[in-house]
Amino acid sequence: MLLEGLQTKQALDALQKACASQGPSTASSGSRQKTVWENPPSKNCEALKWLLCKPHDNGSAENSQCKICQENWLLHEDKCFWASKEKQNWNKSQEDCTAKKSRIAVIQRQEELDFIQSITEGAQLLWIGLTATSPAGWIWIDGSPFNSTLLQVTGTVQANSCGMLKGNKVISESCSAVTKWICETEALLV
Repeated sequence: MLLEGLQTKQALDALQKACASQGPSTASSGSRQKTVWENPPSKNCEALKWLLCKPHDNGSAENSQCKICQENWLLHEDKCFWASKEKQNWNKSQEDCTAKKSRIAVIQRQEELDFIQSITEGAQLLWIGLTATSPAGWIWIDGSPFNSTLLQVTGTVQANSCGMLKGNKVISESCSAVTKWICETEALLV
């Protein structure tokens, strides 16, 4: 689990630096060389991991794994989500997610939808990674099919439309309309 107060880029950078600097180095002792650890895992990498990851059942974090997100992103299961505060058209929204090394959100499960609704208060309109290539054909940007039992479509679906999320409904809208958007990326496994 993640300690919410330590969800910062600086902490992630420190963890990466500490863990990357671990490794054998060669030290000379008289006429023979021996391998030593410059930064033992128990002192650097595991200590940072303990700070970033709440140990299970008050045990050690040493052999446990946790998932973390970069600053201003919210963790849900294996993904990190970021919701915009400004408004853009669908293409600019998708470009922004790509620039953040992520993608505009693809919602495949009820738990993801519930989480997105909880962090966005469920009422606002959000661009999601859904487009209609024909009046009957919604498709996610990753190529996966649209599940109409998870999300209901309202409005007339026209070719070259984009999907806005409002609650548990998809509103078919011109891709040039402007609204907020949500990005997703895989969480970092520590």
